[in-house]
Amino acid sequence: EVLLLDDGSTDKSSEIARAAAAKHPNLLIKIRRFPINRGKVALFNQVIPEIPNDSILFCSDVSAVLSPNTLKRANSYFNNPKVGAFCSKVQLQE
Repeated sequence: EVLLLDDGSTDKSSEIARAAAAKHPNLLIKIRRFPINRGKVALFNQVIPEIPNDSILFCSDVSAVLSPNTLKRANSYFNNPKVGAFCSKVQLQE
C-alpha cells in the first residue's frame, strides 16, 4: 500500500499522482490531499498514528529521484528481525 500525502501543493501534484496511480491498478495507492500547507512534520503527526503497527513506513519527498527498485531493496533489510530502521544514502546532483 502506498500513501501519498499532498501538503497543500499549488500545482497539479495530486492530479498527476492520481493519473500515475491509475496506470497501476494492481497497486493499492491512496492519495490524501491537505488543502493547507502545514509542513511535513504536521502531516506525519496526523497520519502516522493511523498506520498499522506492522507496517513499514517509507518517507520521501517529491523532489527525490529514486531508483525503480528502492522499495524492494529497502524491504530486504526488514527480513532481519533485528532491523527496525533503514536509511539510504542521499547523493545530491547538480
